[in-house]
Amino acid sequence: MSIYEYDKDKVHFILRDENVTSLDDELDIEDFILAMNEYNEELEFLKKLKQKRVSVIDSRKKNVENKVDRIKELITATLKENKQKNRTFPGVGQVVVKKISGTYEIESEEDLLEYLKSEKEYDNATSNQINIDKKYVNKLFSVWDETGKLPSFVKKTEDKTSLQIKYDTDFEKAEVKKTSNNSLLKTSLDNMEDQEDLCMEDLDVWTS
Repeated sequence: MSIYEYDKDKVHFILRDENVTSLDDELDIEDFILAMNEYNEELEFLKKLKQKRVSVIDSRKKNVENKVDRIKELITATLKENKQKNRTFPGVGQVVVKKISGTYEIESEEDLLEYLKSEKEYDNATSNQINIDKKYVNKLFSVWDETGKLPSFVKKTEDKTSLQIKYDTDFEKAEVKKTSNNSLLKTSLDNMEDQEDLCMEDLDVWTS
């Protein structure tokens, strides 16, 4: 904050006027230079304040996402331990474990085109513009992978396991869910408000 004093009332009065006219005296420019410097400092402060608030939200979001992922891992591990792929809980919902095949990543399209020619699949896997039909090529990759012919310039990502959770309509409307969610939401908002109060205290100090 500037240590120099200026006529704030005069500056604010003139700035409230939407018309742009010349100042009464050239020396008044000094007041506006000081005001502009103070406003620039305030802008920098507000930028940092905004980052602080965004950081609080991002941190909370990441924390909740980690908990969701952890719950999915626990459910998946439990189903695997009990040799089950799905389980239904009447009135609550259903959990289903599905295997997601890894994707094939092409490291060199030029090498792939040459390989397609050698396998007599070039015409089937390309168009006149020499655009590779990824859907068709992926089928070829799968076949070649099983037969040990997958070229070295094509890498497959690891297969993943996906957990799908479907909530029953009745469960979504149940009072127990509403109460639980309201409690969690209130806690989340309270935590965020605490952080925001700290930010607002900073702002009050700035503007006082």
